[in-house]
Amino acid sequence: MPLPESSSVPRPPDPRVPVLSPTAPEVSEPGGAAHGTRDPDIDAAVAEAVLDVADRIRSAHLRRGLAQALTRLPDVTVIAPPAGTPFDPDRHEAVDTVPTDRPELADTVAENLMAGLADRTGRIVRPARVTVHVVERESP
Repeated sequence: MPLPESSSVPRPPDPRVPVLSPTAPEVSEPGGAAHGTRDPDIDAAVAEAVLDVADRIRSAHLRRGLAQALTRLPDVTVIAPPAGTPFDPDRHEAVDTVPTDRPELADTVAENLMAGLADRTGRIVRPARVTVHVVERESP
């Protein structure tokens, strides 16, 4: 039997996302976020949760918009390498390869599939998921 529309089934909170009440000092009172008293790890937790949602959105335009919005958070860096960027295994995860006959494209990003994230210290929270160009070799 379906639940009535006014009912809601509570879900456990995501432990990676801090819960802020509307009356929390870092949100509503002077001396909060604008004055540097908020926990900088909040940005990384929120950004990671937003990117997890963005991964499930089919619209590339909306995904890019969410990733772009995250660039406004002061304590995170969004990793979204454009095509042609050298592949960096410390910041990128190669999920597939794209054959090319152009040697200058070897080991470069062919496409950024999912944005990555680094925290304020530069630690990679999640690598960008990319496809990488590989040069096709002709068989003898």
